[in-house]
Amino acid sequence: MRRNYLFWGIVLVAFGGIFFLNAMDRLPGNALGYFWQLFLIILGSWVIINSIWIPGREGKENFSVSLQGAACANIHITHGAGRVNITSGANLGELLTCISTGTTQQKTRLSNGTLDVRISPGSDIMPLVGFAEGFNWDLALSDAIPISLTLETGASQTMADLSDLYITDLKISTGASTTSITLPGKPELAYVSINAGVATLDIKIPENVAAKIRMKDGLTSLNLDNNRFTRIEGNRYESQNYNQSTQRSEITIEAGVGSITIH
Repeated sequence: MRRNYLFWGIVLVAFGGIFFLNAMDRLPGNALGYFWQLFLIILGSWVIINSIWIPGREGKENFSVSLQGAACANIHITHGAGRVNITSGANLGELLTCISTGTTQQKTRLSNGTLDVRISPGSDIMPLVGFAEGFNWDLALSDAIPISLTLETGASQTMADLSDLYITDLKISTGASTTSITLPGKPELAYVSINAGVATLDIKIPENVAAKIRMKDGLTSLNLDNNRFTRIEGNRYESQNYNQSTQRSEITIEAGVGSITIH
């Protein structure tokens, strides 16, 4: 993003200088009449340069959030366009670690044993010429404490393997996206809520987890593993061994247009 700030800084200084010289009657003839033509040429050139910029030249940001002695955590991730990858494997004593392209904003607060963490993209004064390929985030979470995870994404690709994490509450809100997720396998009971727009969802439920699934109306194609899940009534499905299982998930899915695979 630093090159965006540099570019727009140069543009503002250049055109500020043009207007200053015009006010001082130092420009010949109708030079100011070419203002918009010159602006479009410069802007178009920058868009071309931005589109072919080598991704490796974009800086990567690494950060981590320590557990700080918390007994549980709420993690809220807001992500726009790009890719999100979430797994277990945070370092000992850390709630999460993240490697990202571009800048991020992090807010943390510890209160009564609960650690609240919010992660969002860093601000960019000119989003029109931000990353051509969006933001790419790789996050590793801790399996040491219970976590409530909220994930809000836009036009993105999300891959999340939560099978080794103690996530008791999972909320996903996504737009035009592709989401592939393996649900938590550790808690005795996990609540999962998914709200999707024009999306493709692939949801894997670990073998040791039984599930209740509730589908809300939408123009969605549903592909369900009938060997594991039985229709109870309407758009409700349930694992055959739900009442006997020691690990369970209650899943609610509301989707617009797209396809959903549950297995």
